[in-house]
This record gives sequence, structure tokens and C-alpha cells, in this order.
Amino acid sequence: INLNWNDVKDSPISLISKCPAADASSRDTARNLHLYEIEVSFYQHLSDRCSARVPEPYFIDYDPKTRDGILLLEDMHPAKQIPQMDGCSSDEVAMVLKEAAALHNRNNRAILLDWQTAAVGLPLNDVAYCISTSFRDPNERANNEKNLVKGYYDLLEVSDSYSFEQAWDDYRRASFVGFLMAVLSAMIVERTDRGDEMFAVMGERSAWQALHLDALSFLE
Repeated sequence: INLNWNDVKDSPISLISKCPAADASSRDTARNLHLYEIEVSFYQHLSDRCSARVPEPYFIDYDPKTRDGILLLEDMHPAKQIPQMDGCSSDEVAMVLKEAAALHNRNNRAILLDWQTAAVGLPLNDVAYCISTSFRDPNERANNEKNLVKGYYDLLEVSDSYSFEQAWDDYRRASFVGFLMAVLSAMIVERTDRGDEMFAVMGERSAWQALHLDALSFLE
């Protein structure tokens, strides 16, 4: 949304509006999973205490009767979102993991945007999901992922209570997360050509990760 002020001063000249989905099935899914409520609650109660870089909220509202929410957020221009199908470079993934570490240890600049599935859980789930779905070439991911996980782990500063070997095993176990997310999400949101391609890419990349890391061995 572009704004035209009579007196600009420190007012934003543009902002981002995040509204409920127009498609009925996607909207019902978000309502039933409390996704709008979760994201609004994050910006109401946690975003100002979060060490990771997140957009500044200008307006936040949630209607418990309709279970719809709306957000007016800081426009992060000139930052841009990389299309999932195109994939990222190792350096770009590393920037995101620095922000993930800032979030996970609650204590340095990509931007974390989507908080609809914010929850308490194993941090390495986020890391595995990010790495598995971000690389277009599975071999490039395999060649870089241990260094990426080690860089993230070092930023947590938890070596006295949580070894890198433990973190690496948790990362390997979490390689199923991206595959499950792709399959389940494809079943409960509006179907589009772009969506079909995106979920297929997510599933394939995450499946390669699980195979490369021998994650099936944890199921024996």
C-alpha cells in the first residue's frame, strides 16, 4: 500500500497489508489451524522481544468471532523474497540461519516474515526445513549443509549443555519436516499451478536431504 501524506516527517511512504486468504478452502484451513490468531499474537506479544529481524507492525487486529486477522507491516524494500523454486545460494541461507539463531537463543540480517506456524519446538526443525527447501541442487545442499548447521550452532553458544553431535543428529531427524510440510500443505490449501510446482519442489528437495543424511536409520 502506497501512502501520500500531507506532512511526511517520519511516516512510512508504503506498507504491507497481510489479509485473510481470498480462497475459501485456504481461509478455512487457516482458521481451523488458528494460523491468523497465531501470527497476530506473535506481533502483539513477542515481536518487540524477538532478537531476529522482523517487520515493524503498524496495525494488528484479530476477530475471535470470524477467526480472521489483519496486519499492516513495515515495507522491507529493497529487500525481496527469493522465489522458492529458484533456490538460494549458501551465503543467502547462512544469513537466514543467523536470524534463526537470534530467534532460537532469544539473545546478525535477513528478515523473518511468516509467523503463522510459530510454536514451541525443536529449533533444528526450522534449520532443516530452511536448508532442505532452499537449495535447487541437492548436491550443493549436501556439500554445504554441515558447515551451515555448524555456523548456526556456534551462534547459539550452547556447547556446555548441547553438543554439536547432538545438534547434528537432531538436524538429520528433522529432515522429514520439509517433506511432511509439502505433502500436508498441498492437501489443505487452494490448488494452483504455482502451488503444485512449489509443493513438488519442496517434497523432492526434502526427500533428497533425508536420503543423503540417512535419516531413515533413526526409524529402525
